[in-house]
Amino acid sequence: MSISNLDWLLYPESKEVFEQNIFEKKFLHIKRSNSSYYDEFLRLKNLDDLFGSRQFRFPSLRLTKAGEELTSEKYSHDKNIDASLVQRYFLDGYTIILNTLHEQNQALGEMVNCLSNDLGHPFQTNIYITPPNSQGFPAHYDTHDVFVLQIEGAKKWRIYEDSPVVLPTKQLEFQKEKHPAPQFFTELELVKGDLLYIPRGVMHDAQTSKDLSVHVTLGWLGYTWTDVLVHMLLEFSKNNVLPRKFVDPFRNCNREDLEDEFKELLMQFSETYQVQNSINQFRLELASSQRFFFSDMLKNASQFNQFSLSSKFTMRNNILVIPEKSSEEAILRIGNREITFPTFTFNTLDFILKAMQPFTIVELPDDLDDDGKIVLLKRLLKEGIITFA
Repeated sequence: MSISNLDWLLYPESKEVFEQNIFEKKFLHIKRSNSSYYDEFLRLKNLDDLFGSRQFRFPSLRLTKAGEELTSEKYSHDKNIDASLVQRYFLDGYTIILNTLHEQNQALGEMVNCLSNDLGHPFQTNIYITPPNSQGFPAHYDTHDVFVLQIEGAKKWRIYEDSPVVLPTKQLEFQKEKHPAPQFFTELELVKGDLLYIPRGVMHDAQTSKDLSVHVTLGWLGYTWTDVLVHMLLEFSKNNVLPRKFVDPFRNCNREDLEDEFKELLMQFSETYQVQNSINQFRLELASSQRFFFSDMLKNASQFNQFSLSSKFTMRNNILVIPEKSSEEAILRIGNREITFPTFTFNTLDFILKAMQPFTIVELPDDLDDDGKIVLLKRLLKEGIITFA
């Protein structure tokens, strides 16, 4: 599987150009002339197989047409989706939306994990399957950045100028009555293998023509400075009495007294806050939210007792592992688990976590003898952090 990180997603555009000139500023359309670019992880046949083998439940599957969502009762029974009814509405022009398919599909799940690890922010996927000559949603903006990966067919997009809200958050969601589509727009066609990046707040709409369209929307659910501030204030409130007091409950304070009390609150906050602690907490939340996909469990079990100095191993690049070191132990945080090791193993663990290529036992640092390296690698293999290359 070639999926790895943002470099793969943006190819042939460079990550540096995207970061400096595109990100959070304007849309980007990458025309690849390579219709098989996404075939390794999702094809039309994969989706047909999925419909044939899986019982969907609402809201993992939804139907919408021109912005009007169909009530689930019309195509489900006790939340169980009736595939024959879905087909009827699809042929009548409704778009099928498969929500968070990355939680069930290994290839999508690994892509989401890799991007999250690479950028330090959570991602999610939605699959949009739109029949010919149809539109799922009218012009709107999203409150998160999106990458659109065209999997099948083609879709015509309009990207509107003059965003009504710059970089909106959930508190500034799109409202049809309040945010009419601007007059000027750029029109483009996304074909199989292409990518489209749209920053949050940029209005857009899309429509199919003669062919059905399948695209994956990768939602970049980034942490903002507002999130950091809220987290820091909540932590501050846990350890300080002043922010937990009621604001003038008996209306005895005048405006100057209230402002003085608030300034005292801000002064205490400014003396105690630690930005890095909040950012570290977001990293831990990101790690604990990841779904692990193991397609080599039995293979690893069959080779587990055949360790040799020439055995090759590799880090799993689809999970987030956070290392920590204290005077007493080395800790690896993975998912909701803390895995502890003796402190003297930290350099070896650090080498393994940063290894970009498969490695052998003899290539590990000399902090441990060969027997110690084997014991450590067996532990990491058991915990799912490494695998046989």
